[in-house]
Amino acid sequence: MLKLKDLLKEDADVYTMDHRGTGRSHLLQCDAAQAFSTGSPGGANIDFREVPNCVKDILFQIDGQPSAFSITSAAKDMDLLIKTLNKDQEAYVYGASYGTYLTSRLMHLAPTTVKGYVLDGVWSESIGTFANFSSHRDEPGKYFASLCEKNEVCKSKYAYGLEQHGDLFKAWRSTYEKLDNAAQGQNGCADLFRGGPNFPPSTVLRFVFNMIVNAGDTNARHFIPAIFMMLERCQPNDMQALTSLFPVKQGQTVAAWIEEASKSPPMPFDAVTQGSPLLMFLIKASEMWTYPSPSWADEQKAIHSGVFGMELPSEYAWYCLLNGDMNDPSCSSLTAIGESQQPPANFTEIKPVKFLYKRDEYYRKTAKVPDHASVMVMNGKLDFQTIHSWAEDEFAKLEGRKTFVEFEYGPHVVAVKPSTAGDSTNCGIRILASYVATGGNVDRVDKSCMKEMPAINFDVDADIAQRVKEKFEAIYRSLGGFGFSLPYDPAFVHPYFLHGAIDGKHRSKPGRVRQ
Repeated sequence: MLKLKDLLKEDADVYTMDHRGTGRSHLLQCDAAQAFSTGSPGGANIDFREVPNCVKDILFQIDGQPSAFSITSAAKDMDLLIKTLNKDQEAYVYGASYGTYLTSRLMHLAPTTVKGYVLDGVWSESIGTFANFSSHRDEPGKYFASLCEKNEVCKSKYAYGLEQHGDLFKAWRSTYEKLDNAAQGQNGCADLFRGGPNFPPSTVLRFVFNMIVNAGDTNARHFIPAIFMMLERCQPNDMQALTSLFPVKQGQTVAAWIEEASKSPPMPFDAVTQGSPLLMFLIKASEMWTYPSPSWADEQKAIHSGVFGMELPSEYAWYCLLNGDMNDPSCSSLTAIGESQQPPANFTEIKPVKFLYKRDEYYRKTAKVPDHASVMVMNGKLDFQTIHSWAEDEFAKLEGRKTFVEFEYGPHVVAVKPSTAGDSTNCGIRILASYVATGGNVDRVDKSCMKEMPAINFDVDADIAQRVKEKFEAIYRSLGGFGFSLPYDPAFVHPYFLHGAIDGKHRSKPGRVRQ
């Protein structure tokens, strides 16, 4: 936002707001259950066994009125703040990710001083749901695989199994099966990622890839095709490269590294900077779910049939507990979570307390753009959270003055993130600034920077070779070879690194605009 202020030459004031129930407003927390203290069973997070008491405590605090913390209530807060801070002045509202849903709700209220709305990383008002928030990541995943197939360098170096499986995405899925079916000691790559009987290699790899794509890490995302190729082939040089890409110790598995990293001591809860889990799950369960709920088994099946979905039974468990009915199909997730605990826990004996608010007249209705305003929709096609088809759906159903800016390689929240590694164009924020500077005139927004954006570069051979070299030198130094540079031949470590390279300045279809 500071960049936006600079681009607007400080002619505009930029405000951010604490959502009702978080930050400096009334924090939705359960003091009686002490669930936000590091001494609770869940550390600084809420243990599922604490949820019923948490709910009772909060209902007492808010006089049994959970609707006071609904999205519509938060939108009314925004309406009041805009009228108070921007009295008789035009305002523009930018919403990112979940914030697009809140911004759309404000659009329903149609405040007269708001001339423009920007939706970046769009939650569709009509089809968005957290019930398949993990499995739906295969939609951008298939697009990502198709980009590799269409890229000459990526296809020649890292694509495989196209004739056998039909496309690269299906070949990746086949690699998961190959690794999962390998017996201990039979496949080094499977052993590197195996996490025990309940955590096969595919589960650990899904977690790893989700850390990359879910966060929109454009500096790591383009390694994925090469990693899959190495996993499929799994020659000694591939093993050497894979262990160099992950900060594992000698003989350590990636699963063990992840577990070790997750055991850091819990930090004290910060009421100002951290959100309220109770508020988040109240809103998710009340109006951002699928009704009636699918079962956790349904979502698991969808996840396992793809590549980029990651098992998140906690989403279903929270819905189960706040819905207040242990017979709901979502509640099988509690069994799955309990069995994964060390030691195992029986969460099925929890007696839940219902904590939902009633869905209002705006639920599943797409806002109409007020006559005095316009809307700009922005989304990346490699957004693994608010997927591109959600943005397409929202844009198609919005009535009024509107424009849609699509980034071919863009991750989640494209206005404030680069679209590819090495993208220094700041194109997203420049387009946002232009929209505000032109008074929300969708026909005058300057989107020319999209022509400057570099195409995605899948060639990571040199990067991997450098990682191998650095790890090899680190081992050498630890054995007493301090101060010396090793003689190094990339062809010796990884022969296929010598293949050709793509022109880093190549540009291809960085994005497009719809009116």
